Amino acid sequence: QQRMGIDHAMALTDRNRSRTRKLLPSAILGAASSSVSIPTSIISGLRGFPQISPISTSSILDDKSQFKLFGRTIPNDDGTAVPLVEKLTSWNVDHIAVLHIDNTYGNAFATAICLEARRGNTPGLDVETVDIAPDADDRKISFAIQLLKETQFTYFFAVVLSDELVDRIMTEAYNQGIAGTGRHTWLFSDGIGTTVIDRDFPI
Repeated sequence: QQRMGIDHAMALTDRNRSRTRKLLPSAILGAASSSVSIPTSIISGLRGFPQISPISTSSILDDKSQFKLFGRTIPNDDGTAVPLVEKLTSWNVDHIAVLHIDNTYGNAFATAICLEARRGNTPGLDVETVDIAPDADDRKISFAIQLLKETQFTYFFAVVLSDELVDRIMTEAYNQGIAGTGRHTWLFSDGIGTTVIDRDFPI
């Protein structure tokens, strides 16, 4: 994904395009993933083209010394973590485990949640984090769920992007007794749409 994005950004912003009568863009829209927006916006910025992403939320992209012409239409991960922690606090939740994908998006979001929870206005929220590879196999998913289970927490927040990965995570969570019990609550980041809640799981 990163390599393809970089190749597209270099091709689109190549000023030699005009010699072949190909129009240069006024701006670049995208990418979706922060891990793609980070390298591509460096290229587009150096070549003088604004880049705007609708859903790249990494706080790294706030650094205007590197990403001079990058903009987005969504708050960064730090901003998204604030209402999440406030809502958990309003529910009197004092422990939550964050399962996050091990990439730019997942790591930044998990870090933002931990930092927000440590602020003076929410001193009672204990956060544990567990990372998982975006392409995790069944064994790694089982191990990650086991780590969540060992916390003995009843609230979990999942920062994942793939519906297919969510299916496998939730099936394993059910099998290990930390989902579907009436005692455990799972919340998901903005990376997951309604496809997860609009169907039954095959278990």
